[in-house]
Amino acid sequence: MASQSKLPQLTSSNLFVTEGGIETTLIYRNNLDLPSFSTLPLLNTEDGRQTISSIYQEYVNIALAHSTGVVLETRTWRGSPLWSPEIGLSIPQILDLNRTAVKILHDIRNKTPSTSVVISGALGPLQDAYQDSTGTVSFGQAREYYGPQIHAFAEEGVDMLCIMTVTNLDEATAAVSLAREYNLPIHVSFSVETDGQLRGGRTLESAIRAVDRLTENYTTCEVEDRVD
Repeated sequence: MASQSKLPQLTSSNLFVTEGGIETTLIYRNNLDLPSFSTLPLLNTEDGRQTISSIYQEYVNIALAHSTGVVLETRTWRGSPLWSPEIGLSIPQILDLNRTAVKILHDIRNKTPSTSVVISGALGPLQDAYQDSTGTVSFGQAREYYGPQIHAFAEEGVDMLCIMTVTNLDEATAAVSLAREYNLPIHVSFSVETDGQLRGGRTLESAIRAVDRLTENYTTCEVEDRVD
């Protein structure tokens, strides 16, 4: 079971806002080209880091204006070593930039002590987020790919993890199992079609129940603990 103390901010009645599609903002507002929709390469330059920080600050300013907290995701959706060829970074560079991504958010939080900033380590799919990838990556392989990334997040001090736009159970359960080992809360978000089902036809309810069953209700227990 995840430790409730990892997210003491959420024990209050305060609302928390979340960021929007920062990648989309960078493409259409900043006219940037993102390889495989990845913002990770931007963290490799000072200009890129400043651009990312300024967008984060916009969300923090919204939180400040409305007296809410804010949950900010690291720019690591494509931060698994598996994506090295597609985003043009070596594996050591990728792992180092995962750490940089967390440090950027710590810097923002330290500069804004008047609002609660939750730092979430973002994980993404290991295949195309818009195609059913069931069977392409095993549970064990997914753990190997997510492991170094989550290890970096844990060492740099994220408050929680979030795995987004996954389309299969192996990736989701691998991430949750690793989160449990590092005693980190984790949010799981599946990609669904317009009918509310996963790309392979599984219902969202079925996917959630399967992940809970395979991970001893780790994510569900965390929510229940906070509500209590």
